Amino acid sequence: MSHDPDDMVPGDVVRVQIGSPAQVEAWRGVLRGAGVPSQVVGGHFVGGLGTAPLGPAQLWVRREDAAAAAAAIGEAEEAGR
Repeated sequence: MSHDPDDMVPGDVVRVQIGSPAQVEAWRGVLRGAGVPSQVVGGHFVGGLGTAPLGPAQLWVRREDAAAAAAAIGEAEEAGR
């Protein structure tokens, strides 16, 4: 099985967090460090002049990785990251 986040299939993924684009990217870094593939959805619009924030971003993982993702994020938040 591939662990490339770009190979995530709709229906096999769950949203584990929602927040500002910066916060979601920080959580994604935590998951990357824990070896949990993830995908960020939303948060920015990319156009001809750069990017503009649109609102909250979402962090998605494979259903099978949801418990590990929640644990890694919880540990990071307890540690104050």
